[in-house]
Amino acid sequence: MNKHRTAAPQNAAVFIKQASVPASRKGKKMTEIEEKLLLKANEMHARIFPCPPRNDFKHCFTRENNKLFFWYNTEDKSTHVLTADLRT
Repeated sequence: MNKHRTAAPQNAAVFIKQASVPASRKGKKMTEIEEKLLLKANEMHARIFPCPPRNDFKHCFTRENNKLFFWYNTEDKSTHVLTADLRT
């Protein structure tokens, strides 16, 4: 088994169900830091999913005390979180 993984394009790297996006996020893209956390999570785990009841990764981010939290599940249904400092 080859343990080396190569990064896949974002649209191919994440396996999620299609879902409607609330009006507050319609037409809005993820920020650069959100995309970086999503890609980091996908590098760490083969498959990741939004945490229920969320259906889209856009809704899996929390901001608190100058930190960005990215919540996601893996195939074994365990929840993981990655953080990034939002201070410049």
